Amino acid sequence: MRIVRAVKKIGSGINGHRRGLIGQVSDRKVDAILVESATG
Repeated sequence: MRIVRAVKKIGSGINGHRRGLIGQVSDRKVDAILVESATG
């Protein structure tokens, strides 16, 4: 798997508005999304 784009912060989960994540999910060119916990 080749990394084409890395997004450092996807948004707060407190209010449910994760603009960065929504942008990635809605992009039809994206085949896979890897999410890493900031606390992990």
